[in-house]
Amino acid sequence: MKAVYDIEPTSEHFASFIGVLGFWGLLDEAEDTISKMPFKPEISVWRALLDSCRIRMNTTVGKRVVKRILAMEPKDPSSYILLLNLYSASGRWDCSEMVRDDMRKRGFLKHPGRSWFIHNNKIHPFYARDKSDPQVKDIYSGLEILIVECMKAGYVPDTSFVLHEVEEHQKKDFLYYHSAKLAATYGLLTNKPGKPIRVVKNILLCGDCHNFLKYLSIVAKRAIHVRDASGFHYFSNGQCSCKDYW
Repeated sequence: MKAVYDIEPTSEHFASFIGVLGFWGLLDEAEDTISKMPFKPEISVWRALLDSCRIRMNTTVGKRVVKRILAMEPKDPSSYILLLNLYSASGRWDCSEMVRDDMRKRGFLKHPGRSWFIHNNKIHPFYARDKSDPQVKDIYSGLEILIVECMKAGYVPDTSFVLHEVEEHQKKDFLYYHSAKLAATYGLLTNKPGKPIRVVKNILLCGDCHNFLKYLSIVAKRAIHVRDASGFHYFSNGQCSCKDYW
């Protein structure tokens, strides 16, 4: 940049470049690039690498990056949560429990995932396996039908996104009733035919919900909009606007 365009690279430039390297799975190269930066990297650069570790499920690099971030912002619980989820997704339950213990000692709380759907100016919130809505029977039976139809279209449940140490046969019960799936189902039940479904989520969509919503957009022939912690997702005809990178 400096030699060709006479532009001095900033932390924002490096964070974007690290994101590109992470997109291609070049996590070691990304970490090496950070170590060779001409100035001390800001936390945004490390977060770009940590986000790539989340997507690539790389706990080795992720653990090193978390240590760097916590040295800069020791009171930030989000890095602990991401590391906890990385360990859980890779089946390293002993390590994830150690992270949980450390979070408890520091007084950090992991807020549960939650999704919302707005209908007739009323907000309908959902937690995973939530049964508090008055229409719970319709929602659950409707979701079960949609899961079957999506599976016929090619959807394959990915139990690696069940971040609980449970028996394998129990994992699908946890997976099927994530809050985003419940909220989207409620939207299909209550919205007028043909109208898009709009869901808001307080944390990142898990990979299985993301995949399910792609198939749901085919089966239901609806556009589905989801706002999560990473930004906006627009599902239509089996594709998402994020190109499966979020």
